[in-house]
Amino acid sequence: MPERAPVRIAFTNIPRRLWAGGHNYQRNLFEALNRHAPGSVTPVLFAGTADDSEEIAALAGIPAVEVVRSPVFDHAATGLARATDLARAIAFGLDGPAIAEFRTRKIDMVFESARFFGWRLPFPAIAWFPDFQHRLLPHLFSRSAYWRRDLGFRIQLASGRHVMLSSASALGDLKKFYPGLLNAVSVVRFATEPPASLLATNPSDVIASYGLPPCYFYLPNQFWRHKNHQLVVDALDLLKRRGLDVVVARRREARWTSASPVFSTR
Repeated sequence: MPERAPVRIAFTNIPRRLWAGGHNYQRNLFEALNRHAPGSVTPVLFAGTADDSEEIAALAGIPAVEVVRSPVFDHAATGLARATDLARAIAFGLDGPAIAEFRTRKIDMVFESARFFGWRLPFPAIAWFPDFQHRLLPHLFSRSAYWRRDLGFRIQLASGRHVMLSSASALGDLKKFYPGLLNAVSVVRFATEPPASLLATNPSDVIASYGLPPCYFYLPNQFWRHKNHQLVVDALDLLKRRGLDVVVARRREARWTSASPVFSTR
């Protein structure tokens, strides 16, 4: 019998500058598919023409990943583009320009991440809901951003999408905020795979490079309000008043090459 052709799944690029966590999640997903299901899935990454070439090249370097650059996916992560795409997909049932690209590339399935391609989408689709921050932290969202996000989730659910979540906590939130849903749901937990060059680095060299003490806490979170760095500062203040000398190091950005500012009780 002839071997079954790999399933061609469409992914839209998530620029690191806009969402480092999503970029890393998708990259790790590609790595996992290559490692654990070689030859069964071909991730086809649709990127904008202005997306970072170095980032795209790194993703294209993962075996089986194909990259398609198209103006259809330019600025796909901006608020205005998301609103326009969503309105078109709701009004006509299809995001026509994107669907045309998928057909040209002989896509079998679509992975929706922060973009709804329409309730008449002619492909099976998986909708990724990484979290429900707009419901848990509504004060961090404008009214339009809140309703755009919530409407997008509700339409994807109503369209019968298979939902992919990133944690058991998100599964609990999904059931709480959208009760009675009949969609199939899968939890694919966050995972990390640091570059091989990082794992091969001598820890003593890193400590010396940043002037760190032998013992310290590493905090990789970005400086977003919802990361609540104030809690870390308050904890350091409490430790200082208790006479404890503690250092917390964190990266300024989500890139492995960035510098690490240091918080300290000193």
